[in-house]
Amino acid sequence: MFCCHIEHARVDIRLPCLRFLDMDNADVHPRGTLGGGGDPFGFVTIDAPMLRNFVMYIDAAGSTTDYKSFTLREPGLRLLCWRNQFAERVAIDVGNPGCVKVGAIRLTTIYYREMEHCREQMMRMLQGLLPDLPPESVADVARPYLEECSDSEDEDDGEPKDKRLTCDLDALMSRHI
Repeated sequence: MFCCHIEHARVDIRLPCLRFLDMDNADVHPRGTLGGGGDPFGFVTIDAPMLRNFVMYIDAAGSTTDYKSFTLREPGLRLLCWRNQFAERVAIDVGNPGCVKVGAIRLTTIYYREMEHCREQMMRMLQGLLPDLPPESVADVARPYLEECSDSEDEDDGEPKDKRLTCDLDALMSRHI
């Protein structure tokens, strides 16, 4: 799915033999709007038992509408790459703890989003990837693999700087947690 605009409140992808899915700039927004901002909209569910590689890639934070809910149920997932798509509710169920071996989660703040939102979504996603850990332990276990940085542009222009929060899933999952 590349650069598509979906004007439905519910998107269910249930394909039992699907092995690879890339959602590049997939915007789910209300009919009659252009997307890219506004209130969170859409319930996206992906349920594909054979899925091995999943990539959610948004070029720029804020360029698509936040999802109301995003659910990913993939018991055999090996690669997860997630960049800049936000959701009020994120549920990831990979079935087997530690099955995801490769990937990264990268969230970027933009004018209307605080870094705290990025941290909250990151922890919800990691809880789904590390279901054997108590939720209160996920942040401590993941901390060495999280990187928070800001744009390095000149600070004198008065513009707010984007900040990024990235989790290196390759390194985190190689610990056999």
